Amino acid sequence: MYEADVFIETDGYTGYGNIPGEYTVTLTQGFNTKDITIIVVEKWNNLERSNDVLYIADYKEIYVSNDRMLTLYEIIYYIYDVTGYVETDYQFRYEELIDDYHYNFVSGIIPEGSYEFTFRLTYYSGLQATYSTTIHAVELQELAGIVLEPPPSTTDKFMSAFPWLLGGGFISYLVYLKFFKGKRGLNIWWKKYWY
Repeated sequence: MYEADVFIETDGYTGYGNIPGEYTVTLTQGFNTKDITIIVVEKWNNLERSNDVLYIADYKEIYVSNDRMLTLYEIIYYIYDVTGYVETDYQFRYEELIDDYHYNFVSGIIPEGSYEFTFRLTYYSGLQATYSTTIHAVELQELAGIVLEPPPSTTDKFMSAFPWLLGGGFISYLVYLKFFKGKRGLNIWWKKYWY
């Protein structure tokens, strides 16, 4: 995100990437310093394939996989509502001003790059707000290596053995019906095979 001469002065984020909260990282470039707030979110509401959203910078700039088209609803209600960039507790009308992001998708893929996304919300209270942001499409690299799966749990073992148990139970029931129940009964079977 930054040029090569930008360095981290203090890092309150590293080691907490999986713990929800707000963390501050101080960046320096020459004599200039800048505090960046990183917000770790536990869940992006009902956002499907949320792993495709890499991160959100400054509450509004979305970094997302270039093969994942975020819908307008997901952007406003799931992402910007969680970051606090947009207020969605009240009813509003949406007006598109600039949408370079959605119009550049071809066959489900958008070229890697940055796309301007500007819209206006007019709340029923009369308040109007214009939001201007950038959506960055990033091509995710395929990870080399082998996928390792954890050992099967007790439930997995039981579920894999369940069809065999069910089949064995069914065969046992048929044997019971044939030899132990009916007109001949157990006594006739016993006498036939053991006398």
